[in-house]
Amino acid sequence: MAQDSISQDITGDEASSIRTEDIVHFPNDPNFLEAEADVDQEDDQSEPNQTNADSQVPDSSNPPEDDVDPLGISQLSLAFNYTVYKIQDSLQSIIIQTDEYIQHQSSMISKDLVDIDDQLNDLKSTVKRCADLKMKFDTIEQIAMFVQDFKKRVDELESKLIELKVKKTRSSVKTKSSLRSG
Repeated sequence: MAQDSISQDITGDEASSIRTEDIVHFPNDPNFLEAEADVDQEDDQSEPNQTNADSQVPDSSNPPEDDVDPLGISQLSLAFNYTVYKIQDSLQSIIIQTDEYIQHQSSMISKDLVDIDDQLNDLKSTVKRCADLKMKFDTIEQIAMFVQDFKKRVDELESKLIELKVKKTRSSVKTKSSLRSG
């Protein structure tokens, strides 16, 4: 399975010449650990009970490894393809993370803009209420000035009335006294 994903970029002729022994194993990669286990199982199944490795007769249709690829180009090609695959995989992961981060930040900014708009509307409403209250206080202040002025006038009129009553009382007492004396 891992070998298929590695050799995707290899043409048909190249893929047919690659053997499982040519695969470069990377110990920290789970895909290659799986591929290594698959290769070990295939080796166990393909090697029937052989008691003596020296008794094998070389097969002329399957040349030794050194004759097929003496410079290790297949192994280098596989390593290169695997590296490109890992870079693409990492790049795709970074792209996904970046997209998720951008979407998250965009939604946060949208929420913040809505919150700011709501706060701005609340602030405008508060400013309007403050202006209304100021106008009411100004009205109350003017009424208080009118009341003070009215009270002052009432006090003046009251004192004049008292003076008039006193004068009238004095004049009526004088008239009654002059009528009684006279």
